[in-house]
Amino acid sequence: MGIFASIRERRVLQWLGGYIAAGFLALEGVDQLVGYAILPELAYHITLVFYLAGMPAAFILAWFHGQRGTQKPRSSFVTTRRPGPARSRPRSSASIRVASRSSTSTI
Repeated sequence: MGIFASIRERRVLQWLGGYIAAGFLALEGVDQLVGYAILPELAYHITLVFYLAGMPAAFILAWFHGQRGTQKPRSSFVTTRRPGPARSRPRSSASIRVASRSSTSTI
């Protein structure tokens, strides 16, 4: 399997695309706050450094966690029973007494 096939199988491009989009939004938001003088200009530079330094981290995370699993559910966890009508729980006699007591008592 070639490197490009492995990148495709592990969905690295989807992960990096999401990281690039989220980072771009974060940079634009910080740029707006810097433009309105809410944040100092240093905040934009720090955000840009973290964004660029996080790209290899996003690639590594995508490489190791992007591959589809080969797990198959065990038959004991798979249920084929369809949900039936909702069943109401019977109320205990204590809760009925408390409910009837509170509705009849006056202060």
